[in-house]
Amino acid sequence: MTEALRARLEQLYWDIESRIDPGVVSSQNTYADTIQMYVGPHSRWLDLGCGRSIFPDWIEGQQELATRPELIAGIDYSWSSLRQHNSIRKLACGDTAHLPFRAGAFNLITANMVFEHLADPAQSLREMNRILEPGGLVIFHTPNLWHFPILAASLIPDAIKRKLVLLSEGRAESDIFPTHYRINTRRDIERFAAAGGFHIKRLDRVSTSSTGDLLLYGPFLVFALLWRRLLRRESLQDLRSNFIVILQKAQQAV
Repeated sequence: MTEALRARLEQLYWDIESRIDPGVVSSQNTYADTIQMYVGPHSRWLDLGCGRSIFPDWIEGQQELATRPELIAGIDYSWSSLRQHNSIRKLACGDTAHLPFRAGAFNLITANMVFEHLADPAQSLREMNRILEPGGLVIFHTPNLWHFPILAASLIPDAIKRKLVLLSEGRAESDIFPTHYRINTRRDIERFAAAGGFHIKRLDRVSTSSTGDLLLYGPFLVFALLWRRLLRRESLQDLRSNFIVILQKAQQAV
């Protein structure tokens, strides 16, 4: 798809969205705004599954944000992604189940679209708890399994899923990793958080604006946007597309 055609389709999406469900932003923007609130000069921050950047490239201010904390480090399973990272200098290759850091090394851990890939959320959260100081935070952004496109995606083979992501988001297949969705409902988040030694400081269910939906839904986009508008109702918030969650480690051992 040419850049000119993609730009026209994006504008078409925004025009339709503005008439049906205006005011919704990308959940990536909401996540970025949340991180901005919690990163300060005394932060010792680990970005989990950091890939090539903290946020998508179209979100501004990443370079400035990376200069703000006392310490910032990133870890990712993909060495090729780490080599291309654009803002974090201290990088490690590894997985969330065995984090190569000492106990209490950080007071903030973030994870952007990582938790859906966790094969063993309980073990990963125990590791996060171990490397956090008392009172430390985990902030993560992840899809909601009960949002109907995510539920459908969880049921289809990875090969087909890769093609759909490539079509709707333009991501290369090498950037698409296996998903497990084991901590992607409100109840599972609550269960694994407690098992990992965390309490939930904040759990937001948010809808997201995505121009890729035009390619994904085609002529059915209008119905998808009408459904998203219906999800503004508080009684239906557990069906919104994304979670932004803040977990906190206990201030002291019990």
